[in-house]
Amino acid sequence: MRTIVAVFGEMTEAEQSVEKLMEGGFSRDSMSIVAHKATCGPALGPVAALTSERSVGAAAAAGGLGGFAAGMVALAVPGIGPILAAGPIAAELVAGGIGTLAGGVIVWLKQMGVPDDDAGSYCEALRRGGILLSVECPEERAADAQQIIGEHRLIDMDESTLEWHRQGWKRFDANGQPSDQRTAPRGLAFDAESLRPGVRKEKAAKRAVRTYFRVS
Repeated sequence: MRTIVAVFGEMTEAEQSVEKLMEGGFSRDSMSIVAHKATCGPALGPVAALTSERSVGAAAAAGGLGGFAAGMVALAVPGIGPILAAGPIAAELVAGGIGTLAGGVIVWLKQMGVPDDDAGSYCEALRRGGILLSVECPEERAADAQQIIGEHRLIDMDESTLEWHRQGWKRFDANGQPSDQRTAPRGLAFDAESLRPGVRKEKAAKRAVRTYFRVS
């Protein structure tokens, strides 16, 4: 099995990517999505009221994540801040213990085959307002998923991580200062190739959509 992972800076791009994946035959059950509350907007009410000991299932429309609303959970994640999550990762975060959610995000990504450094960078991207999408699929369909996602405006994780290091960031700290639901700090670099429609299909997927082998 392969795990395809990408980060978006705009909810509309993430929505469109999910829709295209479903049109391409990928099941919603194979997709996980995690978004910072500041990026989603006021979808579930005052997430600030949620603590590390509470989670909320959302049956109502959840902002731009409406298609995932029935399985949405709202969580206050140590080191990241308030998030909305749906898909297999949401179930894993709740089942894994609310008090260790920041570590739980990394653990789940590692279970999907994502190495430590990349998993930490994805958590930092979430803290900075990013929208993480993952798709689990057989190896023979990985290129299709990568191609579909790569046709959308994506965050360049390589460039973003380099810029964070220039600013003094070393690694994701689960005990660090989380961002709140009003203003998530930015610092996410869009993939330059994904801004040029003429080269999206040829280059964007390789540049900004990462693929990993799931070992277990």
